[in-house]
Amino acid sequence: KQTCTSNWLCRPAITLNSQNGQSNPNVTVKNNLIWDIASGCIWARSPGSNQVIYSNTCYDYGKVSPDTNSSPNPEGISGGNATNVSNNIIYAPNGVNPFDSSYSGSNNLCGPGESCGTSSRVWSANTMLSTDKNTSNFMRIGSSSEASNSGYAIPSVARSYDGKVRPPYDIGAFGSSMTGGLQAPS
Repeated sequence: KQTCTSNWLCRPAITLNSQNGQSNPNVTVKNNLIWDIASGCIWARSPGSNQVIYSNTCYDYGKVSPDTNSSPNPEGISGGNATNVSNNIIYAPNGVNPFDSSYSGSNNLCGPGESCGTSSRVWSANTMLSTDKNTSNFMRIGSSSEASNSGYAIPSVARSYDGKVRPPYDIGAFGSSMTGGLQAPS
């Protein structure tokens, strides 16, 4: 956040880009934990078929005002080139939009009154076990979280950010614990 100047614009944490306008097909961005950043989380800037953004946690982003001298892409996910944006937690306490106008997605979780696609969930005090980066439960979801067992199954996301086996229906980078059998959300 401290390096955003008129000479170097803030950039999202992850940028899908290509050289000379080439296409970027078959790119998957999954299980990333992104927080406390000046700009957005993921910018799918380059065209490409089958670009997917799954099971990421994007928290407390867009902390520099969105103008051409600081942060041209403050939204959580922007660019409009990903073909599937699902099961992501996209929440900024300061109210920055989860998506730019080019996305809809499905089964994402975002702030109250914000649009983050079909079958979306809404952030509450129960969403995360902790938002304090100094705790072992930082950005982890619990069994009573809106993100637990409420997305759709993504077979390619079998492990959480920390490498542990995760339920396929959980939203975000960390899955809830794998106790009991797997079942589709109600």
